[in-house]
Amino acid sequence: MWVRSVLLLGVIAVAFVASLLILSMQSSAQSSVSAVGSLIVASTALVIAIWSEFLKRLILHPSLEFRFDPKSDVSKTEMVRIDERNGRQFVVFRSDCFYVHVRIHNSGNQAAEKVEVFIEELLQKQADGKFEKVSDFYQPLNLRWAYIHEVPGLAPGMYYPQITPKAEKALDIVHVLYPSSRTQFDEGKDSLDATKTALAFELVWKSSRRDWIREPGTYRCVLVAAAANALPVRKAIEIELTGAWDADEAEMRNKGLRVKLVNEANVARRVESMLSKLKKVGSRIAKYVKSAANVRAN
Repeated sequence: MWVRSVLLLGVIAVAFVASLLILSMQSSAQSSVSAVGSLIVASTALVIAIWSEFLKRLILHPSLEFRFDPKSDVSKTEMVRIDERNGRQFVVFRSDCFYVHVRIHNSGNQAAEKVEVFIEELLQKQADGKFEKVSDFYQPLNLRWAYIHEVPGLAPGMYYPQITPKAEKALDIVHVLYPSSRTQFDEGKDSLDATKTALAFELVWKSSRRDWIREPGTYRCVLVAAAANALPVRKAIEIELTGAWDADEAEMRNKGLRVKLVNEANVARRVESMLSKLKKVGSRIAKYVKSAANVRAN
């Protein structure tokens, strides 16, 4: 979008320069005003014709944002395992389960089309308090939308077809099963303590390495929400899993599963990267100026 903005400014600048040239070539003040007026009208018509869609998007566009409320978005539910026999479905196992959601809100004035959210980066808190990237977790990976797991022609649960203006949709992030129930839902993992809880990320595609099942700890998950007609937005969600289980929702949120949205993750690292890029640009400019000075000296 910024490229189009630069080009649009270029068109306006060319029109302005052209008007100045015409002014200098006209002998009569009246004819100069008439020429400039005609040029402005023609330039405006040209800009509208070429950039009408761009100008429309400046006014009408979706705008995505993350929303989270720990009281409603960390909730207890029941996970059910269903088997099929002779064409009929049977419930063979039930277990208490806690889900963590975020809500994707469209604060714009146009519907967001084909919306997706993915994990850009997963970090874990270390003993020194710093967050480091989880090396054995494949990323980026898309998360599932809540209550919608299949759209014809698309990956199951990967895209939400449309989020209308001022509306929001829930997205699954992780779930936490009662520890002894994990094996009933094929969420067992040799490295886990069978008496403690574990995080299971709600990914569209789950690796056979089971890297989407994580042991207790504090994790920072950098999420990116994007749409076919909207700019991507980033937000980090911090999840602290202590390993303890409590059937009471309030107690589980206080002692076993603490979740909060935080500001853009790794701000320091991103600022450092930006400063590094600016330094490189400055170095190139200095080389260019030095080269130009040498040419003049010769």
